[in-house]
Amino acid sequence: MIMYPKRLLFTALLFMAASISNNLLAGTVFKSLPGLPSNVLVHAADMKAQNYTDPEARLPFLLPMYFIYPDGALTAEQASELVAELGLDGELSKLTGSIFVINPADGEKYDPVADYNVYETVFNIMRVFVNLKVVGIGKGATFVNQVIAPIAGEVAGIVSIDGAAARKGGAKVPAYIAGKNAAKVAKAYITADKARLLEPSKTKKVYANMEEPLLEVVVNTAKNQSLSDIFADAWESLLSRNIRSSNLGHTNYAGALLGQYGEYELEPYPMFDRLGIRREICATQIKKRSKLPVLQYLWYEYIPAQAETAAERSVPLVVLLHGHNNDPRTQAESSGFLELAAKEGFIVAELEWQGKPDYAYMDDDGIEVTIREIMKRYPQIDPSRVYAEGMSAGGFAATALGVRKPYLFAAVGAHSGGLFNETVTLGFPFQDRPGLEQAAAFLSGNVTMPYFSIGGSADEGVPFNKIGEPNGSLLTDAWLLYMEYNGLEKPAALDFGQYPVFGIPLENRHRVETIKPHAMEIGDVLKDGRPIIRIVEVENFGHSNYVPGAAEMWEFFSHWSRDQKTFESVWND
Repeated sequence: MIMYPKRLLFTALLFMAASISNNLLAGTVFKSLPGLPSNVLVHAADMKAQNYTDPEARLPFLLPMYFIYPDGALTAEQASELVAELGLDGELSKLTGSIFVINPADGEKYDPVADYNVYETVFNIMRVFVNLKVVGIGKGATFVNQVIAPIAGEVAGIVSIDGAAARKGGAKVPAYIAGKNAAKVAKAYITADKARLLEPSKTKKVYANMEEPLLEVVVNTAKNQSLSDIFADAWESLLSRNIRSSNLGHTNYAGALLGQYGEYELEPYPMFDRLGIRREICATQIKKRSKLPVLQYLWYEYIPAQAETAAERSVPLVVLLHGHNNDPRTQAESSGFLELAAKEGFIVAELEWQGKPDYAYMDDDGIEVTIREIMKRYPQIDPSRVYAEGMSAGGFAATALGVRKPYLFAAVGAHSGGLFNETVTLGFPFQDRPGLEQAAAFLSGNVTMPYFSIGGSADEGVPFNKIGEPNGSLLTDAWLLYMEYNGLEKPAALDFGQYPVFGIPLENRHRVETIKPHAMEIGDVLKDGRPIIRIVEVENFGHSNYVPGAAEMWEFFSHWSRDQKTFESVWND
C-alpha cells in the first residue's frame, strides 16, 4: 500500500495521541493536540499494544474513529469520564482506534456555522476514514441531527441520544436513535435512507434499505437506560456491522476532503463470532528443507463452523496474500472473503508472506511449506481445491505462484496486481519477470492454470489499461503471460477500437451492476470451451479491495480443481 504525503499529518497525529495515552483499559487520557482546533480533545489507543499475535487484536486501520459531541463543553478529565460512562473504556476499547471529543466552538453552545467549520477542519486534517462514527448526546445530538447528518455521506454510523430537531434531507447514513424524542428524530433518517421496518418491538424498531441492508436505522425508545446500555446496544445493533471507505475515482488511503468524492461505500465489518468463524493465529517455526535453518513464519487461519467437523479432504482452502507492507490481516478483514467463507464453508488462510521484524519472509517455497502445514493441521482440506488470491503486491505474488507452483493450486487470482516489469520485484525474487516468462514459455501448452484478474479503472498505482501504450498495463502483461502459459495464441497487439476496455478479444462479455457506484465489466478467455482466464474491470474504482469482486472470483475458482494423481486441471459444472 502506497503511503501518500497527504496522509502524513494524519499518521503523525495518531502517533502523537498514542504516545501521550495509556491503553484504554487503564484509563482514557485526552489532550488538545497542535494542529487541531482548541476545542477538540483527542485520545488514541496505543496501537503498539496490538501485536500480531494478540488473539483479540483486529486490523488497526479498520478500527472505529469516534467523533463525540457532548451535551456541553467538557474538560479533558470530564471527557475521560464520559468515555467511561459510554463503556468505551471496557470491552469495546479493544475495537476502538481514536476518540475525538468535540466541544462547542465558543465553549457554550453549538453553532451551526462555527461548529460545522470545526467538523470540516478536523475531517480535512485527518483525511483518511474507513470507520468514522459520530456520537451526539443531548445538545450535541441536536447539532449532529441538524448539521452533520445531512452531509454525513462519509460517516459509517451516527448515534443520537436525547437529541432534538430531526435532520432534513441529505445523505444516507446508518443511524441509531435513542432517548427522548427518538421516534420523532428517527423519521428523517428513515426517509433519507429509504428504509423499511424489519424488526418491530415495543421499545426498539429496526429499519433497513431493501437494496443496501447495511443502511439501517435502529430506533430505541426505552426509558431510563444508562449511556453504557444504550451504547452497547448501538454497537451490537449497528456500529459493529459496517465500515465506510471511499474508492470512487481515487483510492481511499490517498485521503480526501469533506464532500470531495460524494458518499462513501458501505462495506461489512466482519465480526468472527457473528459469522461463525474461528480465527487461529500461527507463529510457527518451520524448516523449508532439512538442512536449512528454522524460520519463524506467521499466518492466520479462519475456520467457518461448517468446516470444523467436515469430512476429510472435502473443504476448499483459499490463501490470501496482502499488499506491500500491509498488516497481515488486511485481506481477510477487508476483501469480502470471510463473509464468503462463512456462506460457502471454505477455510481461509492469510499469510504474512512478506515478513516482519520478528517473522521470516516466505518465498514461493516458504508459501508452499506453510500451505502444506495448514493442510496437515486440517485434514478436512481438499488438496485438489487450493486457491491463491492477493491484492496489489499480493496479486503480483499470486500471479507468480500460478507459474511457480502449478501443481499446488487449482486456480489463482490477482486484485490490482499482475506481472512486474523487468526491473521491479519489491524484493521478492520469485516474482522476477524474466524467470516467469521463461517458465511460462517452457510449460506452454503442458499446464492448465485458471487465472482471475480484477482491477479498477481509477487505479493509479496499478492502472487497469492505458490506451496508446503497447502493452496496456502490468495487468495486461499478466493476461498475455497466462494466455501463453495455457497454450493459447496471444493477440499481436491491443485493439481498444475493436475490443473496448480490455484491448483483447474476450468471450461472454457482460456487465454486472451492483448497489455500489461501480459496475463490473467482465469477459473470458476460453480454452476448450471453458473460461481459463476471467478479467474484470471495476468502473471508476481505485487501488483497493472491491468486496463484490470477491464473489466473482470465488464463483470462477469454484469450478476448478486439480487432480491429485495426474495434476491436470478439472472443470466442475
